[in-house]
Amino acid sequence: MEDDQDFDDERYMQRILNDATSKLTRRTSKSAEWRLDVIRKVQTLMLALGPSCLLSALPLYSAFMKTMLGGTDNEATVEVRRQAFKCASKIISRALFDADETSIDGFKAVFSGLTDANRSVRLAAGDALKAIIICVSQVPASGKSSTLLDDVFNRLHAIVDAATVTCKETLTISIGVTGETDNKTVLGFVLCFLIAQLRRPNVILTAQAACQILSLTKYHQKKTPWPLLSPHMELLAPYLIFQEPQLLAETCRLMNVTPREFFTRTQRHTLPHIMMKGDDQLLRQVATELEMPPARLILEELPRILGHIFMMESSANCTKALGYTVDFLRREAPDADGINITSLVKGFINQLLGHLVVIMGDENDQIVQQAQTAIKRVAKALTPPAKPGRSQTTPDLGTFLSPYMLVLMSYLNDMLQAVQGKINTATKCKVLRSLGVLIKLVGSRIISSAPQIMATLQTNVTVEGVSGVTLEVWNDFLRALEPEESRAYFGTTSATLIYLWPSFSPLFRKAAMNALDYMINKVGRNVQGALNDVVDFSHIPDLEKLYNQLQRRRGERPPEMVLSNILQRVESPNYVMASQSLVDLKTFMLNHKVFMHGLTSGDTFSPLVGKILLVLFSSSSRDNDDAEPLRLLAFECFGILGAVDPDRTYIPTPETLVLLTNFADEKETVTFAVHLITSLLVDAFRSTSDTKYQGYLAYGIQELLRFCSFTPSLVLGNGSVPDKVRKRWKALPAHILEIVTPFLGSRFTVKTPQPPHTTHPLYPDKSTYRDWIQLWTTYLISQVKNATAKKIFTVLQPAVHNSDVVVAHHLLPHLVLHNLISGDDQVVENIRVELIVVLEDQVNPHSSSSSDKRLLSAQVVFMLLDHLNKWVRKIRQDLPKTSEVSRKGALVRVDSILSSINQDLMAQAAYQSKSYARALMNFERQVDAQKKTSSNRASLAASYDRLHEMYAQLDEPDGMEGVSAMILTPSLEHQIRQHESLGRWTSAQSCWEVRLQESPDNLEYHLGLLRCLRNLGHYDTLATHVRGVLTRHPSWSSALAGFQVESAWMVSAWDDVQNIVAEHNDSQDPELVIARVLSAVHGGDESAVRQTLSAARLVLGAPIVTGGGGYRRSYHSILNLHVTHELEAIHNAMLDLRQSQSQSQKRRELSKFSDFLKGRLEATLPSFRTREPILSMRRTAFRLFPTNQHAVTETANTWLTSVRIARKAGQWQTAYSALLQAKQGHATYSFMESSKLTKATGEPHRALQELENSMHLEGFIPDGDTEIVDLTEDESDHVVVKAKAQVLRSRWASETQRNDEKTICSMLTQATDIRPKWESGHFHLGHYQDECYKALQAKSYKDKDSPTKVRLLKMNVVTIQCYAQAAKYGSKYVYQTIPRLLSLYFSATKFAQNLASTLETDQGAQQRIVDRLLAKKEEQERNNPKQKQLTQSQLREKQEREAAESEVRKIAGLRHHVSRGQRQLKEAFLDAIKTAPAYQWYTVFPQIVSRVGSATGNDEGYKSLVIRILEEYPAQAIWFFISATRSTTEIRRMKAHELLLRVTGNASVQHKVKEIINECQTMAKELLDMCELTPMSSHLKMATNFPNLMRCAGPNAKTIVPLQESLTAVLPPSSAKHDSVHNPFPQELPTFFSFLDKIDVMSSLAKPKKFTLIASNGQEYAFLAKPKDDLRKDARLMDFNSVINKLLNSNSESRRRQLHIRTYGVVTLNEECGLIQWVPNTFILRTIISQYWTTDAASKFGGKGTPDNLKEPMFADILSTHKPVLQNWFLETFPEPTTWLTARTNYGRTAAVMSMVGFILGLGDRHCENILLDKNTGDVVHVDFNCLFEKGKLLETPERVPFRLTQNVIGGLGVTGVEGVFRVSCELTFDILRQNKDPLTSVLDSFLHDPLQEFMEEKNRRVRGISTRGQSHCLR
Repeated sequence: MEDDQDFDDERYMQRILNDATSKLTRRTSKSAEWRLDVIRKVQTLMLALGPSCLLSALPLYSAFMKTMLGGTDNEATVEVRRQAFKCASKIISRALFDADETSIDGFKAVFSGLTDANRSVRLAAGDALKAIIICVSQVPASGKSSTLLDDVFNRLHAIVDAATVTCKETLTISIGVTGETDNKTVLGFVLCFLIAQLRRPNVILTAQAACQILSLTKYHQKKTPWPLLSPHMELLAPYLIFQEPQLLAETCRLMNVTPREFFTRTQRHTLPHIMMKGDDQLLRQVATELEMPPARLILEELPRILGHIFMMESSANCTKALGYTVDFLRREAPDADGINITSLVKGFINQLLGHLVVIMGDENDQIVQQAQTAIKRVAKALTPPAKPGRSQTTPDLGTFLSPYMLVLMSYLNDMLQAVQGKINTATKCKVLRSLGVLIKLVGSRIISSAPQIMATLQTNVTVEGVSGVTLEVWNDFLRALEPEESRAYFGTTSATLIYLWPSFSPLFRKAAMNALDYMINKVGRNVQGALNDVVDFSHIPDLEKLYNQLQRRRGERPPEMVLSNILQRVESPNYVMASQSLVDLKTFMLNHKVFMHGLTSGDTFSPLVGKILLVLFSSSSRDNDDAEPLRLLAFECFGILGAVDPDRTYIPTPETLVLLTNFADEKETVTFAVHLITSLLVDAFRSTSDTKYQGYLAYGIQELLRFCSFTPSLVLGNGSVPDKVRKRWKALPAHILEIVTPFLGSRFTVKTPQPPHTTHPLYPDKSTYRDWIQLWTTYLISQVKNATAKKIFTVLQPAVHNSDVVVAHHLLPHLVLHNLISGDDQVVENIRVELIVVLEDQVNPHSSSSSDKRLLSAQVVFMLLDHLNKWVRKIRQDLPKTSEVSRKGALVRVDSILSSINQDLMAQAAYQSKSYARALMNFERQVDAQKKTSSNRASLAASYDRLHEMYAQLDEPDGMEGVSAMILTPSLEHQIRQHESLGRWTSAQSCWEVRLQESPDNLEYHLGLLRCLRNLGHYDTLATHVRGVLTRHPSWSSALAGFQVESAWMVSAWDDVQNIVAEHNDSQDPELVIARVLSAVHGGDESAVRQTLSAARLVLGAPIVTGGGGYRRSYHSILNLHVTHELEAIHNAMLDLRQSQSQSQKRRELSKFSDFLKGRLEATLPSFRTREPILSMRRTAFRLFPTNQHAVTETANTWLTSVRIARKAGQWQTAYSALLQAKQGHATYSFMESSKLTKATGEPHRALQELENSMHLEGFIPDGDTEIVDLTEDESDHVVVKAKAQVLRSRWASETQRNDEKTICSMLTQATDIRPKWESGHFHLGHYQDECYKALQAKSYKDKDSPTKVRLLKMNVVTIQCYAQAAKYGSKYVYQTIPRLLSLYFSATKFAQNLASTLETDQGAQQRIVDRLLAKKEEQERNNPKQKQLTQSQLREKQEREAAESEVRKIAGLRHHVSRGQRQLKEAFLDAIKTAPAYQWYTVFPQIVSRVGSATGNDEGYKSLVIRILEEYPAQAIWFFISATRSTTEIRRMKAHELLLRVTGNASVQHKVKEIINECQTMAKELLDMCELTPMSSHLKMATNFPNLMRCAGPNAKTIVPLQESLTAVLPPSSAKHDSVHNPFPQELPTFFSFLDKIDVMSSLAKPKKFTLIASNGQEYAFLAKPKDDLRKDARLMDFNSVINKLLNSNSESRRRQLHIRTYGVVTLNEECGLIQWVPNTFILRTIISQYWTTDAASKFGGKGTPDNLKEPMFADILSTHKPVLQNWFLETFPEPTTWLTARTNYGRTAAVMSMVGFILGLGDRHCENILLDKNTGDVVHVDFNCLFEKGKLLETPERVPFRLTQNVIGGLGVTGVEGVFRVSCELTFDILRQNKDPLTSVLDSFLHDPLQEFMEEKNRRVRGISTRGQSHCLR
């Protein structure tokens, strides 16, 4: 044999077989001995091949059999023949059969052996026969295996008929043994053969056949032969009925059934054959046996009968059989006159076509062709006859079958789901193949049923035995659709294929690759965006080539686009799609850490972060049976994202639908039906892979479409459709229309199940939450009485009972509300009892319900109560508008149910189920009631203490502080809660120790003490305490295990950790779960690490699922997942470091990883309680690698971070403990934190001394004042710390006044030299220079010394330069630097000009003195040339002249300095314009615009700045600039147009910029015309009155809607690199799309007009066009408030409280007109209060004429009769507890912020019509800022109060009043305003540079000497 080293195993073995075949062919000596030897060798060879190795062995078989069986009887002995057949069976079983070449003629030797004279040879030949049958059944070609099997068994029938009895007996045995297979097709042939033998007259043969059937029954584990035979009755039954009656009787006895039972069970198989033969006698015999009229018998099976008839090969026979059937029915059926073939086909078309389509799935191509011919005959039968002279036109198959696709899919799915009876795998494959044929025939028209096809494919692709066929059909499906249509299914297809890839065989993988290749390279090449939904499969090596092609097709995609696409896919209701998309999300976040850090940086996180959280919550809350893997992925993604700060994250919440009219209003009812279709049924329909459930959903969609009057005419256009119906249809989203359109004409029917018998209450008898909610929903549907409601709910009843509860959960609130309103008294009582029973179960300590059932059921009850309360609220709001008695009665009924639920029970149940907001709401009502009956604060102490406990659980320290202010003598528990909330752990420890002295055996007290020790970091003490307690109380082991194991891992006692974990192996405590992970990491077992991480995530994330949603509520769980991910990340990072190639690579990787951890920490909630657990786990994780120096360093650095956050939280003891640990770990530069801690504890001088000493030790301060050049690498840790230390030293030196100005400036300058690209260094230097400038400026007012003024100018230059550098390198201080830089430049420019002018004047005056004295001297010299001595007078003149000359020189020097200063000033400003990013200048653009037309507006630097901003951000900047271009002041208008011309006339400016500017100018002109138009009626029409304005809007409009949020720049996070590109505005801002035609004219004097526009985002925005009003004041106040919002958001404490001012868009068109954005969803405070008071309080007050001595008693009387009522509005407007608490907190905080801001601005006129409340959020919104700058004090009745704080304002704050939320917010806001007075003052500078008209009038009055006191101001 040749060298075979290049052959693989398969080719090598094939070579051996070929050689063996060749040798057998050439051999001449053929003795028996030689033959047996060859047989043994071939057997050995076959064994060596193994059972799975299939080769081309048929040539070997042929040669072998010819050689072995040829020759004489002495050569081919009995033994040789027997062994040869046995060996042949092994050869055949390893043969690879070719479909085109395989023929049974090659097996003649085996068939001959079946009749051999020797029995043993016959049986051996039977073994070979079995191998042949099994192998030919697996021939991979359509129809070939079936044909071959037919040939084999036809040959066997021929053999058995001609054989002897003994041969028949052995053949029967052999065939029976062949039936011992899982191949159902083979089994069918075997059973047919054996049944045929039952007709033999020989009893022995009959018995043998029966025995074989019974043996197969036992083998296949059937109790009787019937279950074995029944799947094959399609072949057996027709055969039996046409044979002798005794064969049927014998078979029935064998199957243990009666003939009648046989006919009943098989009539669907027998009747078609009877009708095809036209056997009247047999038909009547069957009918007689079944005791049924023949006609009825035929009609029951008519679809199958017609199907078989249409399948007949001969058209003549088909026509004959059809005629016979029609004639028979006409004879036998009553009223059968109209029966013809067309009517029969029409009546049973669905079942008929279904039957024929299934036949198209046969493997035999001939049968497939017959089936297609049959369908053509059906189509012809339904085609109307042709007109005379014309031929009949029959549609092609695809066209004919297309309208029936939905019906056919339902039929096929019913078969696959065994609805019509159980079917075997072969039949399932047949059904699926038929679907493939159907798809090919119909082509792209299958789009109408594509969702059903996808569901079928997804269901069956995982079914064993049919996966391959399913994949083939899937490929056909994708290729049949149009490319644009197929892309919709790429996501689900790719997700399913990748999800199942590991389980696919090589053959299946090839089919999957074909599908992926088609999507990527065929469709993806031509259809843009088609590949966006294809899931990631880069991790599969076999698909690497395809993945690279996918990436090339996709091209470069921004990460934002990729992430948005992934999130959209995660939201898919389809489980596999969501699962694979979560894998993609996980991979994306891990591979794009820098991008993810950018999303979670800054004062406000990207909206994408909220979107991620939303989809993760949705994914983790799915309630499927197989939801655990999905939840695990979601939990892992939570951990990767991290516990991002909820105060910087916006998570949108969907609005729920409430039916107000109880199905009485047609429009509302139809809206509800459409809502069910779009929001519930379509999503469920698309997502499910359960075809049965999909059928129920399809039926629901179909019926609801009919309810909404949606008909096929909407699509076909062949009928009249009401306009409102057509509009409603067109309003449906495109993806909804795609799904529901096929159901417009569908005819699904579902048998609605009878409602089960119920015993109320239902809750106690159901073991699971799912059973309870589904049963309750079903019961309530059965109780619906309203006919309209019944139509809607009844059709959804079948879909209620599914593996998930989504339908039941969605319907339940609407059903409860409807039944409460319309149900009878018993139903109402049942609902009330059900609610109460669930609530009582929450507080029952002996409840037998599982924790999941209790919690989820409680959430449902609370959801129902919220829904009812929302309905009550909306009805009460609408009640004054309606006089419907029924609505009032319904309100009373629902209200009575709500009030019948005990508030205390509600509070307790809510508290137990951790719904603390609900508990607080209900308990506050009780406290409020107690306060009305008792004003004694001491008697309310217990209630206040309970409130304090609830606020503690809600983690609301402000609320706790407010309650604490109400308690006179706080209890010890109260003090403990307060201490723990504020982090005073030492004080809390003392309290717990007091408790333990009282009750040493109380477990709760020990746990409290252990919490304190843990938070103080006293782990050794904690471990000791635990050991001591367990010595006395061993039964407490499980309760203390968490503390015990945490103390062990904190001190690295890993053996103890392992022992504790082993002891509590079943515990699910978070600490023990994490301990298992730590133990696995310490053990180094990667498999164990993965398993424990997965288990930990499932346990730690479980509260997210059961917590009822809400990010804040789940934050602790997400924090645990955050910690778990970091544990894994640190473990992986430390392992990866071991594989790093070089030290430089290690340093780079370590730097990246440190930045990664730092970024994750910065993104979390900035509180000690949140961040310390993260740092603690990091330390533990790093300590697992004690030999890694980086791990040791990171451990020390985390201690240092703990010092910082503890210090900022005011936890000095914890900070000091952490500092000791940091120093012990040799943390680099820990001295700075040590000094800061010293200063924080109240020792600033000592802190400065400590800092300087440490800097000396570190070499940061050189000895002897010698300057040392630092050559350290730029931006290294050393450089960073050195610069920070220097700035810190200088700031503290300034605060303590320990050094002079020069020294401090020198320190700060050194810091900027050390780190020249550091924003903070430049800012602090500039800020210090600015402070020095202010101090010197104040002094210079008294000292008119010019050198001092020159020094001021120089200081201005330095300050501007520093601020410019700070702006260049960051945005952290932009609101401090940019406004001040602008003000400084303009004031310094003017100051320099004035100074230069003054110096020039002074120099001229002094020069004139010199000139005069010189002239006098020259005259004296001419008059007296010989004078030698100067007279006394001349001496004085000389001294005066020299002094004047000196002054001239001095002034000249000063002028030089001023000139240089002016030049430097201009250069610094121009440099700042160029280097600072444009978005920073944009933040002060309104102030910049205010200077247009002023003296400073002529500055070239100023002009270039305006032009730069207009060019960079034209869409936003033009709205601020437009007022200048339309100004009523000519010089201002001209200057503005000049600047605009320099932009639009510049050829280098982008065309888009010019287009935006010109378009906005046109828009502004039309808006100005609208403002100035004097209306003649209360309504105008946009199309009639302002057609030009309408034309300004459109789909191509580029003018953005001037919303406040669209015009406010978003700055990059402070952590962003200074050279990174930043876009301050979102990509797609709403633009003007269209206007609503209606314009409302307000009734006020100025007649402002309210108009509404529709933006490009589909949202409606309303604006008020105001004439005769200078809106510049409002606009500047909005700018001022926006800056305050930025400042509030940049402070962690105010951000955590979400302190803000509600702003709205204000656009000034000129000095007299403008636009104000309409504030939606708001109520005037006066209106709110008035609806609760029956009389007007103001009418009781005497007014102006009332004596002063009577005013106070009158006021007291009013207060006593008009109690605060605002709290009631909050309860009624926000009945949902969480929303109520949020709204009330928002109210308190926004009221506090605006009170402080109003006080600072001198804002007056705060009456109840100028204060609004938002009905959605509770925010306070202030309007009408006309009374500013203490103007109220000049009124006739001066306003003396700083802000409005009346009893109602206080009442709205809750039981704590001004204490707590309001007070803390006031203090915090005031502190922030005080710290940022300079930037805020700069914003108000625009009032000086562009004064209001009223300011100018007031100034003129003052000039004329007219008093302004007592003059009223204009009210809007």
